[in-house]
Amino acid sequence: MKKFSLLLLSALLSMVFFKPPVSAQSVVKSKAYYDAITYTWNGDGGTTVTSKLTDKATDPYQIIALLEKVYGDPRVPGPYYSAYGSWKKSGRYYTYNEDRCDEVYYGPVTTNGWNVTATKPDEEGYTVLLVAVKNGFNPDLNNPRYVSQIANYRDLVQYISESIDFVQLLTDGMRVGSDKNAGTLFPVQGSFNRFFFLGKGQARKQKRADMMMPPFLNMFEQFSPTDGLTGDNTQDLTDFYDKMVKGETYPVMHDCNSVLEVAHFFSMSGRKGTTSYDMTGLNLFVPDYRLLWWGTTNTGWISGKITSYTDNRDMNESSSDAYAQYGFYNTDHTPWTFLYTIKLRAQADQEGAQADHKYKVTLNWTSSIDELAGEKIDQVYDLYRVVDGVVEPTPIATGLTTTTWSEIVDQRTSGYSLDYVIKGKPVKATYNPVQSNIATVAIPGYDPLERLKLVIDGDYRSTYDADAEVNNYANSIMMNNGVGTSVMREHLMANPVFQVLRYGSDGSMLPVATLQMSGVTSTSSRCNYTLHYENQRVSKSDTTGSFSFNNNGEIQFNDFKMVDEFSADVSANEHPSKYRYQVKFTSAVAVKDENGDDKTEIYSNTVEVPVYKTNTALHDCYDKATVDADVYRPDHESVVIPEKDANPMGLRFNVVDNPNIFRYYTTRDGDEYGHAQRMTDGSYVVSSVRPGESVKSHVETVTFATGENSKHVGVRDYAINGLKYNAGDMVTYNSVIEAFLPNSTSTDHNTYGSCKQVSKIVDLQAECVNRMKSNDIFTDASGAEGRYYLSQLEITPVIPDGFKLYKLRVWRKTADGVAMEVKDEYKWRLDQVAKPLEIDFDDSGEIVSFNFNTLKGQEPKWAGSSIFVNDYFGAVNQELSTTYYVRAYLRYPDGTTLNGRKRAAADVHHYLADQASLEVKFDNQVVTGIDGVSSARKVQRVTYVNALGMHSDVPFSGVNVVVTTYSDGSVTKVKKIMK
Repeated sequence: MKKFSLLLLSALLSMVFFKPPVSAQSVVKSKAYYDAITYTWNGDGGTTVTSKLTDKATDPYQIIALLEKVYGDPRVPGPYYSAYGSWKKSGRYYTYNEDRCDEVYYGPVTTNGWNVTATKPDEEGYTVLLVAVKNGFNPDLNNPRYVSQIANYRDLVQYISESIDFVQLLTDGMRVGSDKNAGTLFPVQGSFNRFFFLGKGQARKQKRADMMMPPFLNMFEQFSPTDGLTGDNTQDLTDFYDKMVKGETYPVMHDCNSVLEVAHFFSMSGRKGTTSYDMTGLNLFVPDYRLLWWGTTNTGWISGKITSYTDNRDMNESSSDAYAQYGFYNTDHTPWTFLYTIKLRAQADQEGAQADHKYKVTLNWTSSIDELAGEKIDQVYDLYRVVDGVVEPTPIATGLTTTTWSEIVDQRTSGYSLDYVIKGKPVKATYNPVQSNIATVAIPGYDPLERLKLVIDGDYRSTYDADAEVNNYANSIMMNNGVGTSVMREHLMANPVFQVLRYGSDGSMLPVATLQMSGVTSTSSRCNYTLHYENQRVSKSDTTGSFSFNNNGEIQFNDFKMVDEFSADVSANEHPSKYRYQVKFTSAVAVKDENGDDKTEIYSNTVEVPVYKTNTALHDCYDKATVDADVYRPDHESVVIPEKDANPMGLRFNVVDNPNIFRYYTTRDGDEYGHAQRMTDGSYVVSSVRPGESVKSHVETVTFATGENSKHVGVRDYAINGLKYNAGDMVTYNSVIEAFLPNSTSTDHNTYGSCKQVSKIVDLQAECVNRMKSNDIFTDASGAEGRYYLSQLEITPVIPDGFKLYKLRVWRKTADGVAMEVKDEYKWRLDQVAKPLEIDFDDSGEIVSFNFNTLKGQEPKWAGSSIFVNDYFGAVNQELSTTYYVRAYLRYPDGTTLNGRKRAAADVHHYLADQASLEVKFDNQVVTGIDGVSSARKVQRVTYVNALGMHSDVPFSGVNVVVTTYSDGSVTKVKKIMK
């Protein structure tokens, strides 16, 4: 936290006695306290609704009622004073009044038909609300609207409905800091993109209410991150969320006249960004001294006013008739937003004698809350080891209250590394513990060949190319002499070649660069080199240079850098999961190894480069076993393939608990449509884009997979049906992992891809073209009367190119106690949940089998692009309704490719499913003409007529009138659109 500087008052301090205003005694109320305060509101329909103060307000009428309640109810704390400090005229000069002054106004507010009454709060404190701004809200920055331009209450409602997504009261604040660093810390929760904060009670000196902008008027402090100039982008950074995750703070610059109308809100990735993030763990710090006067003035005046300021945007104007449009916070005490983060560092030092082969690992960490408050806040920590990029579930130390920890570890023959993570939280905090970064410490080996200390380190970059399905790497390898026995002039007398090797976890090994030394003599102070690259993504020219030797004869590499640029094919997800680098050379003099044998091949330590991989599958691409076992139940119990959401698709990820991972995101035909965001506590939250709306949070269950050290999350695609796609169109999905750069404070990200998932839009139509019931009435053993019923269903699946129809299933759902049968051969039809009508097809699309009894000539059959299915069943003799659920299963045949995509060896999820449902009512108007099940009419011919009146036995492309002629002479005509 910045410290208040007396220099801000400059020369004036020699004439006035300065004393900071007294800090507000801010109470902090719990969520339970606010839960007990309720309010009522009426929506458009006139229905009265009672809500708690803590409920998220999403309806514009509810938002207005919530704001009115927060401002007007004295049980809700608020500040008593603006705490500006003020200047008063004394003779020819102004003097500073050190006390808090300018009581905050809590009187009635009336405008636009909105009449709010209020009294001074019972207790002094801060009450803060989060306001999420709609992505589609685009104010005219050059012509902002003022209160006078919103004619009435209805206009105000409309304005809020256009601009605000929701308003949420922040609860469970925590007092932190002391003296001038004191303030209240508010935890934030929710998923949003654009946002800002409101504080009860207007702190700014606003003298002209007519110049206020909607919709918060004189009632609220509006915390804005910008510098206050309309349309200014000074604080409109494109990496707000990145900065938060990196542990940086983000200042709140001023109390704005209208955050909405001048677009002075926070944005996750710039004003034009649309991606929402779940901000659980974000904090807003409201300092008590944020409104401390901080301008400077000279000793003269004009027309009774101070003549000049070093910063004329200061919040204070001395004259009673002055107009301060913007209220700027004291630059040493601005509010801040930040994510609670922990920064972890690790180091290793030799412990005891060299022959003991022991190293002491020391961990030190800092908390962002400590840094913000300027003092230590009570926190508790647990320590975990990280193995192969995954945080182990069992901590190695728990309940730590200090910020340092150490352990003694063994030195091994070859060097190795250890990775650690700290999880912690303030003792008084209500949120889950958060994870630190991964801290890595290298333990050198005691193999003498490695102890020549040719040390390498690096900066590792990866960029995923979705079109080419490759990860493009640019790994910088830096070489140095280490501490201890080093590479000397005598080792280089033969002018050796240093070889840089890249190893893959798949067992591959490739040389990527050679460093040819030359000009080494026993007395030379320098030597030359030629750097040559091989096995690179792009060709590189040789480069030359020189190294020096120090007085001890040690070569000075000085972070000599080589950049290995290569590509890894990810189309089958079989690329390496990590890479290792090592440098070796042949020494002119032998060095004894750990066994006492002379060796001349000298090698460096190895460094590992992480590669983040995920296995993905389309939500609605299935394997054969899943399709064959599918059971449809309208109650959604034990459903193998669940009923689809708004559209059929979405990706499922394997995810790991790795703090270096920023998020997993998905693209549809190159455009991002959703992501699985890794939270600071290691959990995942999924957000996706819905058509025609702002980004909404869509959280899916995250579960550990049996037998796998991973979790699964799914990102649903909610926008397919709202876009340009038609049945049969191909859709390409890519999954991308975004990770922080190793050992870097940059907000750039590495991206890693996996194999594409390709599918096509499937469509299924079903309708009942005929319904009949029997003339005869039968009676079962209990005396109940029943009839036989016939539904003739026309089922039309749209089969995309490359797919084959594999199976059709039809489930019938009737009310309990309705279905009945007296003939044993038909009783199977009563259990439609377990025994649906089922039809199987061969690769040519011909029907090869079906599982239900029917009369000769009434078997399911193709007629053009439709299949006609006759369902006979017995039921009670009454008017009844039955619902049919139809599912078509399509198979992408083995051994083929889809749009040139190379399928991974384990890719067996190449079955698609689509469904349709329809209700069939049997009432007194239904034709009564079947005798038992023996007299059902038959389809004799299907003819298609286009818009020009042409007839055909096969459908035309476009609009068709489908004319079906039956054996009883009846004819049906249905208009359909065919592809």
